[in-house]
Amino acid sequence: MKKQNTQQDIVDYLTSHPCSTEDEIFLGAFGYSRYRRLTHSNKKYAELLRRTLAANKIGRIKVKFKTTDTRMYFRYFIK
Repeated sequence: MKKQNTQQDIVDYLTSHPCSTEDEIFLGAFGYSRYRRLTHSNKKYAELLRRTLAANKIGRIKVKFKTTDTRMYFRYFIK
């Protein structure tokens, strides 16, 4: 029987690993990395993260790591 992924898994992971990125949460809490498994969809995990944000259990901040990097990253934390 497969384990059901829950919002509490994300909260538990962020308790011990504050200010994690989306991929760090997915890898640490569920063992999933969208960069390593191209055959597996990211949708289930992204929706779970969005629902946890909407439930106001976690928050996020936008961070730019390097001045030469144009991408922005979100860091997630417990409210």
